[in-house]
Amino acid sequence: MLENEKYIGLHTNRGVTYDNFFPAIVSREVFDTVQKRILANKYGKHVPDIDYLLKGRVFCGYCGKPLHSATGTSSNGTIWRYYKCGSIKKRTGCQNESLKKELLEQVVLDTLTKALTEPNNFSVIVNGIMELHRQQLADDTQLRILEKELQHTEKAITNLLAAIEAGIFTDSTKSRLQELEEKKKELEEKILFEKSKVKASISREEIETYLKYAMQRSPKPLLDLLLQKVIVYKDRIKIYMKYVGDTLSDDSPDKNDTPDGTDSVRGLLILSYSIQVDRKLPHGGRGKKRNYITQVRDFSIELYL
Repeated sequence: MLENEKYIGLHTNRGVTYDNFFPAIVSREVFDTVQKRILANKYGKHVPDIDYLLKGRVFCGYCGKPLHSATGTSSNGTIWRYYKCGSIKKRTGCQNESLKKELLEQVVLDTLTKALTEPNNFSVIVNGIMELHRQQLADDTQLRILEKELQHTEKAITNLLAAIEAGIFTDSTKSRLQELEEKKKELEEKILFEKSKVKASISREEIETYLKYAMQRSPKPLLDLLLQKVIVYKDRIKIYMKYVGDTLSDDSPDKNDTPDGTDSVRGLLILSYSIQVDRKLPHGGRGKKRNYITQVRDFSIELYL
């Protein structure tokens, strides 16, 4: 009930959200506050004065599970904070490793800033958004599929009625007719939803204003405005930006790379570079006596629109 968007007047069908079917009985502000509380409870324990900026938006590249907050204490009492895949603790065979909180958050922030402050990258982002938006406005594939399916269903109903008029009336024909009538009603409703979609056009100037505004915000608002999700591997970080003015779904472009979802239109690589990361790996011993070695690894960073 707490996550049902119908209370704020929204209805989602096949990944498309409509705002003209139900009257809102809860304010958007109250609804968003509740969602933040649910999200905070869902991904890791709350630590006073410690804000995990990527909580709820960072996922394991191997098993698709969310990365949770985690801590570790060194022999001298220093507390280290991490993002860690929950599957590792459960020993499910996930091969991922924990990554320092400050490192991962800084990489994401630096990458977004880098993309927005370099003129060439900024232009690529704006052009990419314009192209994706143009495709979205022009795409009526789903509507045509539904209309064709409705035609086949109506033809099947007509043929079945002709058979009944000819004297062929059994429990099977009655059941089939009811099934087809229900399917027709469902298809007509889906077609209505598709036709009622509001496909508003946005200008290049609006996109540029949106992105420049995001750069002026502090880290958390910047991430809220631009970041869709982060996929973490042992040697690679894939960052996905939101589509301007829309959160879309929480899906990513490659089903094999990201087990938690798919979205075939989200795959424009706009920036990639490499960094070197020091990682401490266990090497003998157990518990507090466990030894560690420091290993320098190359990390590839990829930013997608």
